[in-house]
Amino acid sequence: MKTSEEVFLMAVEEMSFSKVASKNYISQQAVSGHIKKLEKELDTKLFVRSPKLQLTETGRLLYASLQKIRRIEEQVREAIADSSEMVHGHLRVGVHTDRAHLMFHTVYQIFHARYPNVTVSLIGGHTYEFLEMLKRGQLDLVVGRDVLPDKELLRETIFDEPIYLVGTKRLLRSYIPDWTKDRTCIMPEELLLLPLACTSFGCTVMDHINRFFAQQNMQPSYQCEVGDYMTLLALCRLHECAFFCPESNMMQREFIEGMNMTGDDRVLAIPVLHMDSRIRVELISRNEEFTSRYVRDFRQILLEEYRKSVLPLQEIRKAPASV
Repeated sequence: MKTSEEVFLMAVEEMSFSKVASKNYISQQAVSGHIKKLEKELDTKLFVRSPKLQLTETGRLLYASLQKIRRIEEQVREAIADSSEMVHGHLRVGVHTDRAHLMFHTVYQIFHARYPNVTVSLIGGHTYEFLEMLKRGQLDLVVGRDVLPDKELLRETIFDEPIYLVGTKRLLRSYIPDWTKDRTCIMPEELLLLPLACTSFGCTVMDHINRFFAQQNMQPSYQCEVGDYMTLLALCRLHECAFFCPESNMMQREFIEGMNMTGDDRVLAIPVLHMDSRIRVELISRNEEFTSRYVRDFRQILLEEYRKSVLPLQEIRKAPASV
């Protein structure tokens, strides 16, 4: 049976009494009764019920306090589990899908050998969504980009990565008249000559790209918008388009195969002149006194594997484009 405090927390997170009722197999009247009971005990209104459900100021204060209490209870359970010989637990990691399959299989293999009784869940989405989930206690770790300072969060930079234009030799030679094998960068104005594809607008990479074009007083056009880099790479290898890609996403086998090709089919990662901004990839967790040993170890494994993988990639990318 749910307590009134638990019902209140669910009501805040759903912002719908009917959804809370449906998910917990109770009546909407029962949900409303729990909220009214709390309001009577605290002698305050917790929700404004019309025109739409929203928290009052005291409702926000109660929600923040109950979140802290819930997290303290979780920490006590984690501390007890940490002290046992056979650690059990559930680790929840927020990471964008493109980044998840770069090396999760390797990280998980190492982690699972050390903690066979800890379940790991990867949650897909975007950094701004993950941060809210992290603060609500719905995630333990986040792999995010360009996170702003926040006293509630601990941030550790994994690496800073540049953004490159990715295209085949054939495509670049076809659209840029004076393209030669000795070129080491592309001029900003030459981007407008290329058939460009982009990732989803609103993602961190596109924020950087859009700022760059604004600084150059240029207005690019994109022939298609694709949500993942593997599909973009497939189009690129058909000589259909060029696209912008952060360095670490090129760790995938298909990218490396393309960059190792010879002749016109070779995939090139070319820096754009004056595009100097770098994406900050970070590992983020809550700023708390206690963190489970398995969470700390997962952090360390992830950091080590990322850093080991980025260095060889940089060497492949620097290989001469004329091969």
